[in-house]
Amino acid sequence: MCAVPGVTIAKTSRPDGYVIPQERTPMPRPRLKPGELGKISYKHDKVKKEWTALARLGRPDGRPARVIERTAATKADVYRALLLAAEDQRADQGGSMSATTTVRTLVHAWWTDSSPRWRPSTAQNYDYHVRLLDAAGVLDWPIGNVTPRMVDRVVSAISEPTTKHWPNGTPRTVGGPSAGRRVRFILREAFDVAVRDRAVETTPVMPEPRTKTTVTKEVTDLPPAELRRLRDRFLRWERETLGGGKRYTPMVDALDVLLGTGLRAGELLALRWQDVDLDAGTLEVNGTMVSVTGRGSYRQEGGKAAGSARVLELPRSTLDVLRRRHDFAGRPETGPVFPSRAGTHIQRDNFQKAWRRARGEDFADVTPHTVRRSVAGALRDAVSVEQASAQLGHLDSAVTEKYYLTRATTQGNAEALAKWLQRVEDGDPGDATGGTERSRPGRRK
Repeated sequence: MCAVPGVTIAKTSRPDGYVIPQERTPMPRPRLKPGELGKISYKHDKVKKEWTALARLGRPDGRPARVIERTAATKADVYRALLLAAEDQRADQGGSMSATTTVRTLVHAWWTDSSPRWRPSTAQNYDYHVRLLDAAGVLDWPIGNVTPRMVDRVVSAISEPTTKHWPNGTPRTVGGPSAGRRVRFILREAFDVAVRDRAVETTPVMPEPRTKTTVTKEVTDLPPAELRRLRDRFLRWERETLGGGKRYTPMVDALDVLLGTGLRAGELLALRWQDVDLDAGTLEVNGTMVSVTGRGSYRQEGGKAAGSARVLELPRSTLDVLRRRHDFAGRPETGPVFPSRAGTHIQRDNFQKAWRRARGEDFADVTPHTVRRSVAGALRDAVSVEQASAQLGHLDSAVTEKYYLTRATTQGNAEALAKWLQRVEDGDPGDATGGTERSRPGRRK
């Protein structure tokens, strides 16, 4: 028996029983797994003063391993260059990942596979959160080394909002609870790809731990008397700014349409005349305004998300506002209901700036979404929570399953809103049950 491990000896016996070693047959080299990097060999050229590294990389199709070779000035540099080359080869092979694959390559593979189904605004949102992961150093981790504890620490750090400044000194908030949830989602989706590729056995991204007691956030909406004061403030601002009551007042019209519909600000700015049926007294919500880096502000078809498209019945006062705007614009068949000076859709940033100037300091905490919540509260009290959800196009899973799959109508909402708008017109201070604060569970939609 041969004492050399891994070597067998062919035998030939003589009559006296002596075994003659005839041939040494080495054991075959084990095949590398797909994406697995073999042993790295180094060579140092003293004349050229450079290092060369070679290694084999397993292929997914069963063919002989590919030999990767890289050259650099130092041994450390050539090692890193070889690892990067292996990552590129794995990406080219497709589906050939291993435990040494970095999170950067993993996220790139997930992005390549999923991004064709995204809207541009979704891609921009994901890009921002991937950059947060990059700033935290996560993208350089080998996926085989990632543990649930590591993921939880990074998500917790990103969930804490921090204040940074733009080059011009303007402060901006980076991170926060919503950012933490988003990066956890991205990591979970990416590691699902690694599990399907059998690069890791299980995903290290666990569900969000329930360590804190969820506190219902107080949602503030305005009673009719306060909404009347807000509208008067808008009217005064437009008269002072635009130079006289006979001048056109688009901000007041915008507020009136928000009060009569409960639209999101983006949905309001995306309205077109072809979406409004002045004869039937209805309005179709089928788009929203979004802003994407490199593309600017544009109208996105389909609304904020799937299920946001809906047809609303309009109260008479809101319909009168739209008819007046239609007559003022020359009764166009197409085009924005709230156009910019150039005739295009108003950008959301410009609308928000005008809103802040119009509301003044007395209503510094009032946003278009405050008006939207006020509409929801009015419909909930006058009709039902379900009709309020249908009116606002909420995407809550229970509401979506029960009402949107059967395309619930908004019948009866126009009459309820008409009565509520009359209270706004009269400056009704509200009753003891109306209040100025309504506590409603759930996230803002």
